[in-house]
Amino acid sequence: MPYNRDEIKKIIIKKYSKKIKRIILDKNMNGLIDEHIEKLEFIKKYGDSVDDIPTKDQIKWWFQDEPTGMTVETSSGKVEDAYEIQVDAICLKDKLASEVFKRLYKYKWKYGDKLPSGIQQLIHLTKLAEKTKNEKNKEALQSRLANIALVGFIRQYHLERSPYMAPSQISKVINFVRKALLSIDKLALNKNNGVVEGEVSVFPPFIDKNPESKNDKREA
Repeated sequence: MPYNRDEIKKIIIKKYSKKIKRIILDKNMNGLIDEHIEKLEFIKKYGDSVDDIPTKDQIKWWFQDEPTGMTVETSSGKVEDAYEIQVDAICLKDKLASEVFKRLYKYKWKYGDKLPSGIQQLIHLTKLAEKTKNEKNKEALQSRLANIALVGFIRQYHLERSPYMAPSQISKVINFVRKALLSIDKLALNKNNGVVEGEVSVFPPFIDKNPESKNDKREA
């Protein structure tokens, strides 16, 4: 059945009349009608439509394993409630977290190394969080650093498809990263004790068991 070009023309005029000058619209009308028909043919052929466009949540599970519940058996043998670490949301809001996700998650400090700008920023923020007496600022800094620490940990161990962690694991990661950054700062500035052997990892050299789904999903 042929398409009604007059009806399609009305649709196009309604859609673009406030966006495009009528003289330009009229000049290009035949091409716009042909393009509209091509789209209709594509939808007819492949059974697609705007109604079939996946939601944000549906797309999320293309790249991440969806849990049926949320508990984790930790290395200590305890079963704890687990929380989803919103890696994508953290990185979109925080450029430093994004840099950690892309590059700095595998950083290890060695004696004589020049500290990357991102690591310098993390050290600065960590020291600031330690020193500030303003509780509101301290809480904001600690929250930001905690999120970045978790992003780095998840990226290091390739847990992007399963970013679920128990409170004890979260606490352990955050404390490790804080201490590692302060240690790197101290060692890098200490010029009196000679060469420091070995290396210091910013993100934890350990990993607990992966979460096993049992209860309701939670988010952090």
